[in-house]
Amino acid sequence: MEKKSICNYRIVISSPTSVTNEIEKIKALFELGLNLFHLRKPYWSFRETMLFIEQIPPVYHDKIVIHDYYDLIKHYELYGIHSKLPICNLEVRNSVSTSTSTHSISEFNNIDALFDYAFLSPIFPSISKLGYKSTNNWKEILEKRTNRNSKLIALGGVHPNNIIDLNNMGFDGYALLGAIWSQPEGIKNFERCMNIDLL
Repeated sequence: MEKKSICNYRIVISSPTSVTNEIEKIKALFELGLNLFHLRKPYWSFRETMLFIEQIPPVYHDKIVIHDYYDLIKHYELYGIHSKLPICNLEVRNSVSTSTSTHSISEFNNIDALFDYAFLSPIFPSISKLGYKSTNNWKEILEKRTNRNSKLIALGGVHPNNIIDLNNMGFDGYALLGAIWSQPEGIKNFERCMNIDLL
């Protein structure tokens, strides 16, 4: 499997728990232009995760990033894996995209250069986690960015009303979670974000 790259990072992270009509909603997101879907179900077994992937049309498998059970990349043509630790397996690193999570610009600056991109959070008050927020001046903080090997992805409270702010701060992309799964108009929210950032 050849390692792929994309220019525009528009990412949706799955709800950690099951959602009504979840597969249909994921398919709708892909049809609207979703670049990457992060499958994060921390309470699921290997088999549950595998069966979930199999419900997603194979044409979209190369846009899926998994957070657990990395052996699944041997069974499906997935885009990549998301890890909190450096990826030591050379076969994995060279065949798929790798990403990670950070919570400060200094942490982002010091991640393994082989990570293709990293989430930085929380940027805005979280929609899915009450009380999880940041009071940082991110535009000023991002001026201290020295890591140019990895793309910087905004996470935390991202929704249609602040997409333009992210562009001004200097992020390379954004990830949506609560705006999709915690609100009844989640699919519409994604469509609105797409319409704004494509202007």
